[in-house]
Amino acid sequence: MRRWRVVTLDEAEHRRGWIPLRELLDVRAFGVNAWSVENAGDPVIPAHEEHSTGHEELYVVVRGHAQFTVAGDEVDAPIGTIIFVRDPAVERGAVATSADTIVLSAGAKPGAAFTPSPWEWNARAMQPYYTGDYQSALTGFEAGHALFPDDPTILYNMACMEALLGRRDDAIAHLGAAVELGAHSDPLADDDLASLRDDSEFVAIAGEANARRQRA
Repeated sequence: MRRWRVVTLDEAEHRRGWIPLRELLDVRAFGVNAWSVENAGDPVIPAHEEHSTGHEELYVVVRGHAQFTVAGDEVDAPIGTIIFVRDPAVERGAVATSADTIVLSAGAKPGAAFTPSPWEWNARAMQPYYTGDYQSALTGFEAGHALFPDDPTILYNMACMEALLGRRDDAIAHLGAAVELGAHSDPLADDDLASLRDDSEFVAIAGEANARRQRA
């Protein structure tokens, strides 16, 4: 294990969207990532809250200019702006207001040992999905599932990849498990599952998913 390390954003594995700094630097005490967009108007931090993780989060605009929305309040955020969100239930997000904007984010749950969340495995596996490499994406989701067997999003994404690869039985099994564990997506509206839409088992699972959402 290296005792210390220095990188620049330009040296980091740079792709538009997620720059996985925690993984790159092997940070173990807290989550840290950077987010990059090319154009003004692009969402650089998707609107979200951290209620499920309990994380406090810090955001730093390290390149460009952004407009944050935090708990409904608008915050102009030129380069060098630091925003700290203590309450995990507060919704936050940001849109770039200039080209080539990068925002660094860091977070962890106060008083708890940090462990990477299932989200990180989902995000990593989505990279080959975006290029159409569904088998590599499935391999990534399977790695996440081995670590987080009860995460519904990973199971749902596994089902999507399996449907795209023509693995009907696996897709049905994992989709059913994802719905049982509380997956929120609408299978009938998901194009990745289009090959299953005439399947009676799929229709039943999709109906259960929609019923659960209506009861929630």
